[in-house]
Order: sequence, then structure tokens, then C-alpha cells
Amino acid sequence: MKIKWAFILFCFYSILLLIAAIIPSFGKLNNQKVHFISELKLDYLIHFLAYLSYFLLIILFDFCWKVKISFSFFVKISVVLFIFSIFTELIQLFLTYRTFNPMDLLSNLGGVVSGIIVYIGYYKYIRKN
Repeated sequence: MKIKWAFILFCFYSILLLIAAIIPSFGKLNNQKVHFISELKLDYLIHFLAYLSYFLLIILFDFCWKVKISFSFFVKISVVLFIFSIFTELIQLFLTYRTFNPMDLLSNLGGVVSGIIVYIGYYKYIRKN
């Protein structure tokens, strides 16, 4: 039962990200900059955190609900998220009201890679003990 709820939550979050990728963007959000780094737009940080959050959800499922996933399943999830992060940006090439931004794509992929590193650290140092 816990696995079912974890899957539903994971899918719901994916649908929210897909909707956010295809609806018209809000101009103010895209132009806001984080104050401590003038070249870093808030939008990039949101992209990064959105994909990092997938792996934080996996850790939450494991830590709180005791939903254990095998390492091979984790690899499959990582590959799917890697592809999904690319897809959500490339789909914007075909939408007239959205523009493709390679920095958004790099932020998505950075979130996935960072999430993989965080999960491996969790798996190695916390879950194993």
C-alpha cells in the first residue's frame, strides 16, 4: 500500500512539473535574479530544485514510509528522470508561447545529477547503518 502511495505522489509531482513546463511562463519570475550572484536567475534555481526534489522524495519514502527500492530500480528511476528533464525542456521548442533555454536544461540535469549524488550518499552512509 505504501508503494502505491509513493508511486501516486511521484506521478502527481511529475504531472505538476510537466504542466509547469508547458503553460505560458510568468515574465517576472524569469527575470528575477538571486542577489548573491547577479548572473544566476531565480528560474535556474527553481529548475535545479524541482529535479533535486525527486530524489528527496525517494529518500523521504525510504526514511519515513520504509519504501525500500533496489539499486537497479534506482538506476532506472534516474535514467527516466534524466530523460524527463530533457523532454520537459525540449517540448518548449514546439510551443509558440514558450522558448527553449539551454540553461534551464542544464539546471534540470544539474538537479538530477545532484539528486543522484545525494541519494547515493544517503544510501551509503545513512540507510546502510
